[in-house]
Amino acid sequence: MAPNDSSKPMPARIHLLAAKEAPYVVVLRRKPSRLVHVMRWNTQTDQIEHGSWFQGRIYEMASDLSPDGEYMVYLAMGATGEMWTGICRPPFLKTLVDWPQKGTAYGGGLFRSRTRLEIYPGYTAEDAKKAIEKVEHRFPFAFVLPEGRPGEGGGG
Repeated sequence: MAPNDSSKPMPARIHLLAAKEAPYVVVLRRKPSRLVHVMRWNTQTDQIEHGSWFQGRIYEMASDLSPDGEYMVYLAMGATGEMWTGICRPPFLKTLVDWPQKGTAYGGGLFRSRTRLEIYPGYTAEDAKKAIEKVEHRFPFAFVLPEGRPGEGGGG
């Protein structure tokens, strides 16, 4: 076994969120310095649109891209430790709606179809409902808060 050489720089990590019905992939490139670069790749034209640079962490396993590639739901932790779930238009992270989260056991969401986004606010469900109530008419999908934890029934 090779000795642990902590002087070597860690490579960047790349996570992909693919649209199920369109030629778009969101690329989350996470650098070791807790810096994330968001890009949107059109796989039909091979064009990459560079977007936000974010200081913090995006939890890719709690994030999803809408089937048409126009919206992204994500769970994030900022540089100072605050956490939230947000919905944005990639490759930019400016939220169209967001609410606070407490920890990573809940948060983020999953697009079940073009017309249905399941969100998992957990202990912050009331905050999520209040935030969504004000803007849900602007979205082409319904927000659904399934019972239980993510992955426990309620699937579409």
